[in-house]
Amino acid sequence: MPNSFYSHMLIEYSKVENLQNKISEALFDAFFIQGKNIGEPIVLNKIAESCNIKNLSKDLFLSNKEISKNVQLSDETSRSKGINGVPFFIINDKYAVSGAQESEVFKKIFETSLMEKNT
Repeated sequence: MPNSFYSHMLIEYSKVENLQNKISEALFDAFFIQGKNIGEPIVLNKIAESCNIKNLSKDLFLSNKEISKNVQLSDETSRSKGINGVPFFIINDKYAVSGAQESEVFKKIFETSLMEKNT
């Protein structure tokens, strides 16, 4: 199991260009479909290039203290909420869904949220 810290740094970095969803999908594909080590900067640089991330410095993962700090803070915040694995979804800051779930689970939460919104 690779250390995903650098992957999270890449996702954080990609927010500047609003490409975090594309990067996240590419990371899932690389890890779960292609069996790549998404903890390796060289692999992450190739993923970034394939998603048109511009100006990615080769030393992003070693020298960017701001992105590193943001990822660490996000991790600490998540852990303080009891999140210790993925996928984990928080819906409307009220409902939490941990792990892979059937679509019916999400449907029920969305319906409940809509009903609450309309009351």
